Amino acid sequence: MRQIAALAVLFVLALPAGAQQEAQAARRTIEAIEALIRERPTDATLYFFLARFRAQLGEKAAAVAALEKVAELGEGFLPP
Repeated sequence: MRQIAALAVLFVLALPAGAQQEAQAARRTIEAIEALIRERPTDATLYFFLARFRAQLGEKAAAVAALEKVAELGEGFLPP
């Protein structure tokens, strides 16, 4: 377990500073979008942007789940 944690730390430290900052910004954006979804759970636009930022972080399953929610809620939805 410690070896995995050490490898994870090394991986994060090996990322360029810009990539780390982009990932942190994406996580903050996801938190903000999820807070808005709690207020507006039927807003397809929020789920679309949630999918976009989940995909940016490489969270494929979560991105697909958010897009499925867009398909469920977004009749006629046209992303910008």
